[in-house]
Amino acid sequence: MIKIIEQNDFGQSFCIPLFKYLHTDMIKQKEKFNLLAETLKSIAHPERLAILFLLCHCTKGGLTVKHIYKTMNIEQPIASRHLGILKRGGLLKRDVKKTGTYYYMNMEHQLSKCISNCL
Repeated sequence: MIKIIEQNDFGQSFCIPLFKYLHTDMIKQKEKFNLLAETLKSIAHPERLAILFLLCHCTKGGLTVKHIYKTMNIEQPIASRHLGILKRGGLLKRDVKKTGTYYYMNMEHQLSKCISNCL
């Protein structure tokens, strides 16, 4: 049975069966499914999964773009493009400091929590 993760008004997460979604307002649910599909598309690349893995196992709270592209042995524009896609998908947050741009997991996003548990 497929389940969808939801949050109640108090920020608590819970799972409900997919068929319950189908019996409610389909327009609202279709928007949720479209958003979920777009977010899942944002992780559907091996290098983006590797970036998420790095960020999930980062003990400093965030990594610079330079650290990410050097660790992964990829070019800086490629790393920046992947980071931008993940950020637009809502999975990452960015913090610009004097020492560089830091990326870290957006733990307010439900899928980020799931990904950090899986990786």
